[in-house]
Amino acid sequence: MINFEEYKKRLELETVEVLKVKLDVYFSYNKDFGFQIEAIEDETGAQDLIPILSNAIVDDVYNELTELYRKRGWL
Repeated sequence: MINFEEYKKRLELETVEVLKVKLDVYFSYNKDFGFQIEAIEDETGAQDLIPILSNAIVDDVYNELTELYRKRGWL
């Protein structure tokens, strides 16, 4: 069985800024389903913050990812 650290190596990684805090976001992207965020960590990468973040913050992270992809011409 694969552990989460090994699983994260298979995901995309972007750093986004929300409320002046830089967050590392591990995710996958599917054209039909959009972004699937698997983990959000601070710069230390000590733990996944999704369980303690509000839905509004997770939505902001999603929106930042969307904006990054749009700016790059990938969406």
